[in-house]
Amino acid sequence: MGEGILVFIAVGFIAQMIDGALGMAYGVSSNTFLLSIGIPPAIASASVHSAEVFTTLVSGLSHFSLGNVDRKLFLRVTTYLRRGGGPADGRTAHAASHRRFAPACGRWK
Repeated sequence: MGEGILVFIAVGFIAQMIDGALGMAYGVSSNTFLLSIGIPPAIASASVHSAEVFTTLVSGLSHFSLGNVDRKLFLRVTTYLRRGGGPADGRTAHAASHRRFAPACGRWK
């Protein structure tokens, strides 16, 4: 393994230990460590966000497989998230405040 990848592994390990102890601050601590050793901000941010995507995916799948997810609520929330994805894509951002979305948002109370 290259020396560069070992730095990222070490920083990720330290940041994960802090996150595990506090329950937060993975992004803050890992970004701080990466910036302090001279990694450019764009690369530090991209690497932290990439790591968070995969760890969040694995965490979600773990909770889902262990039965810690209310499947009925999950389906209700994701249904409305998929409907709202169109207005969030930038082409129709003004439609998010349109009246036709109000009934859909009020149904999941």
